Amino acid sequence: MEGAEPITFTVETIGEIEFPKIPKREGYTGAWDKTPADIPLADTTVFLVYTAIEYVVTFSGVEWECRIVFTIETLPYLTFPEVPARAGYTAVWDKTPSELGLENVRVEAIYTLLVYTVTFEADCEIEPVTFAVESKDTVVFPEVPERIGYLGTWSKTPSELNLEDTT
Repeated sequence: MEGAEPITFTVETIGEIEFPKIPKREGYTGAWDKTPADIPLADTTVFLVYTAIEYVVTFSGVEWECRIVFTIETLPYLTFPEVPARAGYTAVWDKTPSELGLENVRVEAIYTLLVYTVTFEADCEIEPVTFAVESKDTVVFPEVPERIGYLGTWSKTPSELNLEDTT
């Protein structure tokens, strides 16, 4: 430790050596590189060694989990993985890298249900129908407007809908 006073000892007092208190340093643990028992009966230097503490960020999504170890030194370079995709949803993490502290933390995927619209083109105005991935199998199309002399059908059936806006 810079500026520390030397400790003088003799063969009789070597067992009574007390090292100075280790100064705290955020994100690190400190330790002397020798213990009193390791000191030879000669002039020696004992160094203070700081080691970065390892923290874990756990990312979780639907049936998915990923753990990344980081330290105070690697935190500025930490890159979040892609949020696991889920059909019919948008997704974001509930925290950003700048919101992480020096602690073990869990980051959860937040899924928002997408709503799609089926627009019907006909000779008259027909109210659009909305659906989501969870209601796709129960979508009911409106009746096809009657037109004298014609048999009309929609160009798609509810079962043919993709997860997108459709006309």
